[in-house]
Amino acid sequence: FERRNFLIRSIAEVQRVEGLEEAEVYNIYAAKIFQTAMPQSSIRPRVMSFVAENGGIESDLYSIEYVPRSGRNKGLVYEQFYKGENFRLFAWLRDVAEERDGVLFKKEMRGTYWDYASETKNLTKEGGVEFKNGKKPLSMLRRILGMQPDKDMMVLDFFAGSSTTAHAVMQLNAEDEGNRRFIMVQLPEPVSEHSEALKAGVATVADISRKRIKLAGEKILATSPITTQSLDTGFRAYTLADTNFTKWRAESDVETNVLEQHLLDLRDSADDNATPESLLVELLLKQGYSLTEEVGDADISGLRLKSVGGGLVLAYLDEHAKPTLQQLREVLDSPDLVKFVILEDAFKGDDELKANLAQEAKSRNVELWTA
Repeated sequence: FERRNFLIRSIAEVQRVEGLEEAEVYNIYAAKIFQTAMPQSSIRPRVMSFVAENGGIESDLYSIEYVPRSGRNKGLVYEQFYKGENFRLFAWLRDVAEERDGVLFKKEMRGTYWDYASETKNLTKEGGVEFKNGKKPLSMLRRILGMQPDKDMMVLDFFAGSSTTAHAVMQLNAEDEGNRRFIMVQLPEPVSEHSEALKAGVATVADISRKRIKLAGEKILATSPITTQSLDTGFRAYTLADTNFTKWRAESDVETNVLEQHLLDLRDSADDNATPESLLVELLLKQGYSLTEEVGDADISGLRLKSVGGGLVLAYLDEHAKPTLQQLREVLDSPDLVKFVILEDAFKGDDELKANLAQEAKSRNVELWTA
Protein backbone atom coordinates (compact mmCIF):
# COMPACT_ATOMS: atom_id res chain seq x y z
CA PHE A 1 0.00 0.00 0.00
CA GLU A 2 2.96 2.38 0.12
CA ARG A 3 2.43 4.56 -2.93
CA ARG A 4 6.11 5.42 -3.42
CA ASN A 5 7.70 1.99 -3.43
CA PHE A 6 4.58 0.13 -4.67
CA LEU A 7 4.55 -2.38 -1.86
CA ILE A 8 1.19 -4.00 -2.61
CA ARG A 9 -0.57 -6.39 -0.28
CA SER A 10 -3.91 -8.07 -0.80
CA ILE A 11 -7.07 -6.93 0.96
CA ALA A 12 -7.25 -10.36 2.60
CA GLU A 13 -3.75 -9.96 4.03
CA VAL A 14 -4.56 -6.55 5.51
CA GLN A 15 -7.74 -7.97 7.00
CA ARG A 16 -5.78 -10.81 8.58
CA VAL A 17 -2.90 -8.72 9.90
CA GLU A 18 -4.96 -5.80 11.20
CA GLY A 19 -8.13 -7.65 12.11
CA LEU A 20 -10.36 -5.50 9.92
CA GLU A 21 -13.52 -6.15 7.94
CA GLU A 22 -13.23 -5.68 4.17
CA ALA A 23 -15.36 -2.51 4.22
CA GLU A 24 -13.12 -1.08 6.94
CA VAL A 25 -10.00 -1.74 4.85
CA TYR A 26 -11.48 0.15 1.90
CA ASN A 27 -12.52 3.09 4.04
CA ILE A 28 -9.19 3.38 5.87
CA TYR A 29 -6.89 2.80 2.89
CA ALA A 30 -8.95 4.37 0.09
CA ALA A 31 -6.07 6.68 -0.85
CA LYS A 32 -3.60 3.80 -1.02
CA ILE A 33 -5.49 0.98 -2.72
CA PHE A 34 -5.12 0.18 -6.40
CA GLN A 35 -7.91 -1.38 -8.43
CA THR A 36 -8.19 -2.35 -12.10
CA ALA A 37 -11.86 -2.03 -12.98
CA MET A 38 -11.28 1.14 -14.99
CA PRO A 39 -11.78 1.35 -18.76
CA GLN A 40 -8.51 1.37 -20.68
CA SER A 41 -6.84 4.73 -21.24
CA SER A 42 -5.81 6.03 -24.67
CA ILE A 43 -2.29 6.33 -23.22
CA ARG A 44 -2.07 2.56 -22.78
CA PRO A 45 -1.07 1.70 -26.40
CA ARG A 46 1.77 4.24 -26.24
CA VAL A 47 3.06 2.74 -22.99
CA MET A 48 3.00 -0.74 -24.51
CA SER A 49 4.74 0.52 -27.64
CA PHE A 50 7.45 2.30 -25.64
CA VAL A 51 8.17 -0.82 -23.58
CA ALA A 52 8.37 -2.96 -26.74
CA GLU A 53 10.65 -0.52 -28.59
CA ASN A 54 13.05 -0.51 -25.67
CA GLY A 55 13.45 -4.25 -25.68
CA GLY A 56 11.03 -4.81 -22.87
CA ILE A 57 11.37 -3.70 -19.30
CA GLU A 58 11.39 -6.41 -16.69
CA SER A 59 8.70 -5.12 -14.36
CA ASP A 60 5.22 -6.12 -13.31
CA LEU A 61 4.24 -2.54 -12.63
CA TYR A 62 4.67 0.56 -14.83
CA SER A 63 4.22 4.19 -13.89
CA ILE A 64 3.91 7.11 -16.34
CA GLU A 65 3.27 10.83 -16.02
CA TYR A 66 1.48 12.97 -18.62
CA VAL A 67 -0.61 16.15 -18.94
CA PRO A 68 -4.19 15.47 -20.10
CA ARG A 69 -5.67 17.79 -22.73
CA SER A 70 -9.23 17.39 -21.42
CA GLY A 71 -11.17 16.07 -18.46
CA ARG A 72 -10.96 16.92 -14.78
CA ASN A 73 -7.14 16.69 -14.78
CA LYS A 74 -6.71 18.91 -17.85
CA GLY A 75 -3.43 20.81 -17.74
CA LEU A 76 -2.16 18.97 -14.66
CA VAL A 77 0.62 16.46 -14.37
CA TYR A 78 -1.24 13.18 -13.97
CA GLU A 79 0.11 9.81 -12.97
CA GLN A 80 -1.13 6.49 -14.35
CA PHE A 81 -0.15 2.93 -13.50
CA TYR A 82 -0.20 -0.32 -15.49
CA LYS A 83 0.26 -3.89 -14.34
CA GLY A 84 1.39 -7.10 -16.04
CA GLU A 85 2.01 -8.08 -19.63
CA ASN A 86 -1.55 -7.05 -20.57
CA PHE A 87 -0.94 -3.58 -19.17
CA ARG A 88 -4.10 -3.44 -17.07
CA LEU A 89 -4.82 0.15 -16.08
CA PHE A 90 -4.59 0.84 -12.35
CA ALA A 91 -6.37 3.62 -10.51
CA TRP A 92 -6.53 4.67 -6.89
CA LEU A 93 -9.74 3.50 -5.34
CA ARG A 94 -10.48 7.03 -4.15
CA ASP A 95 -10.50 8.18 -7.80
CA VAL A 96 -13.35 5.83 -8.68
CA ALA A 97 -15.35 5.95 -5.45
CA GLU A 98 -17.87 8.21 -3.79
CA GLU A 99 -18.26 8.89 -0.10
CA ARG A 100 -21.79 9.10 1.29
CA ASP A 101 -22.36 9.70 4.98
CA GLY A 102 -18.90 8.40 5.81
CA VAL A 103 -19.28 5.21 3.76
CA LEU A 104 -17.17 4.66 0.64
CA PHE A 105 -18.98 3.33 -2.45
CA LYS A 106 -16.92 2.09 -5.38
CA LYS A 107 -18.27 3.21 -8.75
CA GLU A 108 -18.45 0.81 -11.66
CA MET A 109 -19.08 1.48 -15.32
CA ARG A 110 -22.38 -0.20 -16.20
CA GLY A 111 -22.55 0.81 -19.84
CA THR A 112 -24.05 3.67 -21.83
CA TYR A 113 -26.93 4.08 -24.25
CA TRP A 114 -24.51 3.48 -27.09
CA ASP A 115 -23.96 -0.07 -25.89
CA TYR A 116 -27.53 -0.72 -26.99
CA ALA A 117 -27.52 1.43 -30.14
CA SER A 118 -27.32 -1.58 -32.46
CA GLU A 119 -30.45 -3.04 -30.87
CA THR A 120 -32.56 -0.04 -31.86
CA LYS A 121 -32.41 -1.11 -35.51
CA ASN A 122 -34.83 -4.03 -35.05
CA LEU A 123 -37.14 -2.71 -32.39
CA THR A 124 -40.29 -2.09 -34.40
CA LYS A 125 -41.97 -5.38 -33.47
CA GLU A 126 -40.04 -6.33 -30.32
CA GLY A 127 -42.45 -7.68 -27.76
CA GLY A 128 -44.84 -8.88 -30.44
CA VAL A 129 -46.34 -5.46 -31.14
CA GLU A 130 -45.62 -2.79 -33.73
CA PHE A 131 -44.59 0.56 -32.28
CA LYS A 132 -42.29 2.79 -34.30
CA ASN A 133 -41.91 5.93 -32.20
CA GLY A 134 -39.66 6.06 -29.16
CA LYS A 135 -39.45 2.34 -28.47
CA LYS A 136 -36.57 1.41 -26.12
CA PRO A 137 -34.62 -1.87 -26.19
CA LEU A 138 -35.91 -4.39 -23.69
CA SER A 139 -32.36 -5.30 -22.68
CA MET A 140 -31.52 -1.69 -21.85
CA LEU A 141 -34.52 -1.15 -19.57
CA ARG A 142 -33.94 -4.54 -17.96
CA ARG A 143 -30.34 -3.46 -17.23
CA ILE A 144 -31.46 -0.15 -15.73
CA LEU A 145 -33.99 -1.86 -13.45
CA GLY A 146 -31.45 -4.52 -12.52
CA MET A 147 -29.11 -1.85 -11.18
CA GLN A 148 -31.59 -1.11 -8.40
CA PRO A 149 -31.11 -3.38 -5.35
CA ASP A 150 -34.78 -3.40 -4.29
CA LYS A 151 -36.47 -6.50 -5.72
CA ASP A 152 -39.86 -5.41 -4.32
CA MET A 153 -39.94 -1.90 -5.78
CA MET A 154 -42.81 -0.27 -7.65
CA VAL A 155 -41.86 0.94 -11.13
CA LEU A 156 -43.88 3.85 -12.56
CA ASP A 157 -43.75 4.85 -16.22
CA PHE A 158 -45.86 7.90 -17.09
CA PHE A 159 -45.18 7.50 -20.81
CA ALA A 160 -45.67 3.76 -21.26
CA GLY A 161 -45.76 3.62 -25.07
CA SER A 162 -45.57 -0.07 -25.92
CA SER A 163 -44.86 -0.91 -22.22
CA THR A 164 -41.28 -2.08 -22.63
CA THR A 165 -40.86 -1.10 -18.97
CA ALA A 166 -43.55 -3.54 -17.83
CA HIS A 167 -41.99 -6.25 -20.03
CA ALA A 168 -38.59 -5.60 -18.43
CA VAL A 169 -40.07 -5.80 -14.91
CA MET A 170 -41.63 -9.20 -15.58
CA GLN A 171 -38.49 -10.48 -17.31
CA LEU A 172 -36.28 -9.44 -14.41
CA ASN A 173 -38.66 -11.01 -11.87
CA ALA A 174 -38.48 -14.26 -13.83
CA GLU A 175 -34.68 -14.18 -13.71
CA ASP A 176 -34.04 -13.30 -10.06
CA GLU A 177 -37.33 -14.26 -8.35
CA GLY A 178 -38.07 -10.63 -7.59
CA ASN A 179 -41.48 -9.20 -6.72
CA ARG A 180 -41.29 -5.89 -8.58
CA ARG A 181 -44.57 -4.32 -9.66
CA PHE A 182 -45.34 -1.74 -12.31
CA ILE A 183 -47.78 1.03 -13.08
CA MET A 184 -47.98 2.04 -16.73
CA VAL A 185 -49.73 5.28 -17.74
CA GLN A 186 -50.62 5.91 -21.37
CA LEU A 187 -53.09 8.22 -23.11
CA PRO A 188 -55.43 6.48 -25.58
CA GLU A 189 -53.65 8.12 -28.51
CA PRO A 190 -54.96 6.80 -31.86
CA VAL A 191 -52.50 4.77 -33.93
CA SER A 192 -51.69 5.74 -37.50
CA GLU A 193 -54.42 4.93 -39.98
CA HIS A 194 -51.79 3.17 -42.09
CA SER A 195 -50.24 1.10 -39.31
CA GLU A 196 -50.21 -2.67 -39.08
CA ALA A 197 -51.57 -2.31 -35.54
CA LEU A 198 -54.79 -0.73 -36.78
CA LYS A 199 -55.20 -3.48 -39.35
CA ALA A 200 -54.90 -5.97 -36.50
CA GLY A 201 -57.70 -4.25 -34.61
CA VAL A 202 -55.52 -2.24 -32.20
CA ALA A 203 -56.89 1.32 -32.23
CA THR A 204 -54.80 3.20 -29.65
CA VAL A 205 -51.34 3.26 -28.14
CA ALA A 206 -52.93 2.22 -24.84
CA ASP A 207 -54.26 -0.89 -26.60
CA ILE A 208 -50.74 -1.64 -27.86
CA SER A 209 -49.43 -1.29 -24.31
CA ARG A 210 -51.97 -3.74 -22.91
CA LYS A 211 -51.40 -6.20 -25.73
CA ARG A 212 -47.66 -6.26 -25.21
CA ILE A 213 -47.95 -6.86 -21.47
CA LYS A 214 -50.25 -9.81 -22.15
CA LEU A 215 -47.99 -11.30 -24.86
CA ALA A 216 -44.83 -10.72 -22.83
CA GLY A 217 -46.29 -12.47 -19.80
CA GLU A 218 -47.37 -15.46 -21.89
CA LYS A 219 -43.94 -15.73 -23.53
CA ILE A 220 -42.03 -15.51 -20.25
CA LEU A 221 -44.17 -18.24 -18.67
CA ALA A 222 -43.87 -20.45 -21.75
CA THR A 223 -40.10 -20.01 -22.07
CA SER A 224 -39.31 -21.08 -18.50
CA PRO A 225 -42.36 -23.05 -17.30
CA ILE A 226 -40.51 -24.69 -14.40
CA THR A 227 -38.87 -21.64 -12.85
CA THR A 228 -41.81 -19.29 -13.42
CA GLN A 229 -44.61 -21.34 -11.86
CA SER A 230 -45.18 -18.77 -9.11
CA LEU A 231 -44.49 -15.72 -11.31
CA ASP A 232 -47.39 -13.26 -11.46
CA THR A 233 -47.70 -11.78 -14.95
CA GLY A 234 -51.28 -10.61 -14.53
CA PHE A 235 -52.34 -6.98 -14.72
CA ARG A 236 -55.40 -4.79 -14.48
CA ALA A 237 -56.23 -1.93 -16.82
CA TYR A 238 -58.11 1.16 -15.67
CA THR A 239 -59.24 4.32 -17.39
CA LEU A 240 -59.86 7.73 -15.82
CA ALA A 241 -63.58 8.39 -15.44
CA ASP A 242 -66.00 10.62 -13.62
CA THR A 243 -67.55 9.43 -10.36
CA ASN A 244 -70.26 6.77 -10.52
CA PHE A 245 -72.06 8.49 -7.65
CA THR A 246 -73.93 11.79 -7.62
CA LYS A 247 -71.40 14.42 -6.67
CA TRP A 248 -71.62 15.96 -3.21
CA ARG A 249 -72.32 19.65 -3.53
CA ALA A 250 -70.99 21.12 -0.29
CA GLU A 251 -72.90 24.25 0.73
CA SER A 252 -70.89 25.10 3.83
CA ASP A 253 -67.64 24.40 5.63
CA VAL A 254 -69.56 22.06 7.93
CA GLU A 255 -70.71 19.92 5.00
CA THR A 256 -67.18 19.94 3.59
CA ASN A 257 -65.81 18.56 6.86
CA VAL A 258 -68.50 15.89 6.93
CA LEU A 259 -67.54 14.90 3.40
CA GLU A 260 -63.89 14.54 4.36
CA GLN A 261 -64.79 12.34 7.32
CA HIS A 262 -67.39 10.18 5.58
CA LEU A 263 -66.42 9.79 1.93
CA LEU A 264 -68.90 6.99 1.40
CA ASP A 265 -71.87 8.58 3.13
CA LEU A 266 -73.24 9.93 -0.15
CA ARG A 267 -76.72 11.40 -0.24
CA ASP A 268 -77.80 10.33 -3.71
CA SER A 269 -77.88 7.21 -5.77
CA ALA A 270 -75.30 5.48 -7.92
CA ASP A 271 -75.30 5.78 -11.68
CA ASP A 272 -77.91 3.39 -13.08
CA ASN A 273 -75.53 2.37 -15.88
CA ALA A 274 -72.52 1.72 -13.66
CA THR A 275 -71.29 -1.86 -13.44
CA PRO A 276 -70.70 -3.50 -10.04
CA GLU A 277 -66.99 -3.64 -10.90
CA SER A 278 -66.83 0.12 -11.53
CA LEU A 279 -68.72 0.90 -8.35
CA LEU A 280 -66.47 -1.37 -6.30
CA VAL A 281 -63.26 0.15 -7.69
CA GLU A 282 -64.40 3.65 -6.78
CA LEU A 283 -65.51 2.63 -3.31
CA LEU A 284 -62.22 0.87 -2.60
CA LEU A 285 -60.18 3.83 -3.83
CA LYS A 286 -62.14 6.23 -1.63
CA GLN A 287 -61.27 4.04 1.35
CA GLY A 288 -57.57 3.87 0.52
CA TYR A 289 -57.44 0.31 -0.82
CA SER A 290 -55.02 -0.71 -3.55
CA LEU A 291 -56.05 -1.27 -7.16
CA THR A 292 -54.40 -4.68 -6.90
CA GLU A 293 -56.60 -6.05 -4.11
CA GLU A 294 -57.82 -9.61 -4.60
CA VAL A 295 -61.38 -9.28 -5.93
CA GLY A 296 -63.81 -12.10 -6.68
CA ASP A 297 -67.47 -13.05 -6.74
CA ALA A 298 -69.48 -14.57 -3.90
CA ASP A 299 -73.01 -15.94 -3.70
CA ILE A 300 -74.58 -15.95 -0.24
CA SER A 301 -78.25 -16.73 0.38
CA GLY A 302 -79.05 -15.89 -3.23
CA LEU A 303 -77.30 -12.51 -3.17
CA ARG A 304 -74.55 -11.88 -5.72
CA LEU A 305 -71.70 -10.10 -3.93
CA LYS A 306 -68.23 -8.82 -4.61
CA SER A 307 -65.56 -10.22 -2.31
CA VAL A 308 -62.34 -8.35 -1.50
CA GLY A 309 -59.28 -9.79 0.23
CA GLY A 310 -60.63 -13.32 0.41
CA GLY A 311 -63.87 -12.28 2.11
CA LEU A 312 -62.62 -9.59 4.49
CA VAL A 313 -64.84 -7.13 2.62
CA LEU A 314 -68.15 -8.06 0.97
CA ALA A 315 -70.13 -5.65 -1.20
CA TYR A 316 -73.74 -5.82 -2.38
CA LEU A 317 -73.88 -3.49 -5.37
CA ASP A 318 -77.18 -4.38 -7.02
CA GLU A 319 -79.36 -1.28 -6.80
CA HIS A 320 -82.27 -2.95 -8.53
CA ALA A 321 -82.96 -5.93 -6.22
CA LYS A 322 -83.92 -5.35 -2.59
CA PRO A 323 -82.50 -7.99 -0.20
CA THR A 324 -84.34 -9.33 2.82
CA LEU A 325 -83.12 -8.89 6.37
CA GLN A 326 -82.58 -12.65 6.64
CA GLN A 327 -80.37 -12.63 3.54
CA LEU A 328 -78.34 -9.75 4.95
CA ARG A 329 -77.97 -11.57 8.29
CA GLU A 330 -76.44 -14.54 6.48
CA VAL A 331 -74.01 -12.22 4.71
CA LEU A 332 -72.97 -10.69 8.05
CA ASP A 333 -72.40 -14.20 9.43
CA SER A 334 -69.59 -14.82 6.92
CA PRO A 335 -66.61 -16.07 9.00
CA ASP A 336 -63.91 -13.65 7.79
CA LEU A 337 -66.07 -10.59 7.23
CA VAL A 338 -64.76 -7.28 8.59
CA LYS A 339 -66.63 -4.75 6.44
CA PHE A 340 -69.87 -4.89 4.50
CA VAL A 341 -70.71 -2.42 1.72
CA ILE A 342 -74.23 -1.94 0.41
CA LEU A 343 -75.71 0.62 -1.96
CA GLU A 344 -78.21 3.06 -0.50
CA ASP A 345 -80.53 2.34 -3.42
CA ALA A 346 -80.71 -1.33 -2.46
CA PHE A 347 -82.94 -0.44 0.53
CA LYS A 348 -85.58 1.07 -1.80
CA GLY A 349 -86.37 3.67 0.82
CA ASP A 350 -86.95 1.08 3.55
CA ASP A 351 -85.48 2.89 6.57
CA GLU A 352 -86.52 0.07 8.91
CA LEU A 353 -84.47 -2.46 6.91
CA LYS A 354 -81.49 -0.09 6.94
CA ALA A 355 -81.76 0.47 10.70
CA ASN A 356 -82.08 -3.25 11.40
CA LEU A 357 -79.03 -3.98 9.21
CA ALA A 358 -76.99 -1.40 11.10
CA GLN A 359 -77.95 -3.01 14.42
CA GLU A 360 -77.17 -6.52 13.14
CA ALA A 361 -73.74 -5.37 11.86
CA LYS A 362 -72.94 -3.69 15.16
CA SER A 363 -73.82 -6.81 17.14
CA ARG A 364 -71.41 -8.84 14.97
CA ASN A 365 -68.63 -6.21 15.12
CA VAL A 366 -68.82 -5.75 11.34
CA GLU A 367 -68.25 -2.27 9.90
CA LEU A 368 -71.11 -1.19 7.67
CA TRP A 369 -70.70 1.13 4.70
CA THR A 370 -73.67 2.53 2.83
CA ALA A 371 -72.94 4.20 -0.50
